[in-house]
Amino acid sequence: MLGVDAILIIIVSLVLSLVIVLYIALVLKFVMRKAKEKSVPNDPQTSFIERMSGWHPFRVANTKCVPIQPRTYDELKKSEEKLTETGSMTNSPEKTAGKIKLSLQYDSMRSTLMATIHKVELQEIPSSKADDENYYVTLKILPQNHRSFQTKAVKKSKSLEFKERFEFRVAYEKLHAQSLKVTLCSFDRFSQHEPLGDHTVHLADLEARGLSLSREILLFRDIQTVQKATGVLGELMISLGYLRLTERLTIVVIRARSLAGREDQIDPAVYVEVSLIHEGGILKQKKTNIKEPNRNPVFNETLTFHIPVGILHQTSFMLCVKSPVLKGTEDKLLGRVFLGPATTGSQFDHWNEMRINSKPIARWHKLLD
Repeated sequence: MLGVDAILIIIVSLVLSLVIVLYIALVLKFVMRKAKEKSVPNDPQTSFIERMSGWHPFRVANTKCVPIQPRTYDELKKSEEKLTETGSMTNSPEKTAGKIKLSLQYDSMRSTLMATIHKVELQEIPSSKADDENYYVTLKILPQNHRSFQTKAVKKSKSLEFKERFEFRVAYEKLHAQSLKVTLCSFDRFSQHEPLGDHTVHLADLEARGLSLSREILLFRDIQTVQKATGVLGELMISLGYLRLTERLTIVVIRARSLAGREDQIDPAVYVEVSLIHEGGILKQKKTNIKEPNRNPVFNETLTFHIPVGILHQTSFMLCVKSPVLKGTEDKLLGRVFLGPATTGSQFDHWNEMRINSKPIARWHKLLD
């Protein structure tokens, strides 16, 4: 009869033998697998991680390293510069005011979109523009309610250099839903600020070029001409001044621009007729000399009227640009503008400034039919 100690020794021996057999089986399996892998030629496209994943206990299925494309950042930048030199990315049949060169870059750490306006190449310099004409560019993020920016004003030139950078706070998750609208505007010391053209950059279209990866993207886009309001037949620059001591109103007809032509496309010979109106009736009427055919005539003629201070606040005046035709027929009306207490906008502002100031004030006004 075996004792208890002998039985325990037998059981422990059997367990150790089983463990040794399992260990030897695992080692043989590992050695056979390695021998099999050595018999297969190495694939140059197979990485070390992929070969080792065959036996790693925590491997990820179908793991494969993709080689990086051998196109460097400098090559990408050169291709963009070449695209910039050749012109816009798309050729639009619409009339353009010029081309704008700008760059965009997104800083994901600060959630900031940086826009740099480099320069604007004008399609042409309008001959109707004054010599002191200035240009600038405004920037606005849409549809996000964000403040707008504008560049400094530069003097009239075929190539307008700006080189200014602006920053917009845009959250990363909202970046692709936003658009950047740039508008080219002009003004001179007499006229209101006038938009010449604009272009909208949809940020979602730049994702393929790495916008969200903080790459600086260079763009050279067409500025589409802004359609002018219907019914506008040109513009007229006039100066208004009233001297209370002598009760004299002075109207200086300075120049006109972009006047409508005749039906036969010939530039019209024009003059300006000024009518003073009080309580619905014409008090006085004067006109300038007739200028030679030109759609941008220069007058520089002064017309004076005596108006008592007591009725000045009730007095309006109408300026009509007319072209003479055959004798015995009424001259053709090319456009007119009203200024007075019953008008609105720039017409009222100019009239009111004349009434409360002693110095002459010049402004451009749109001619309507």
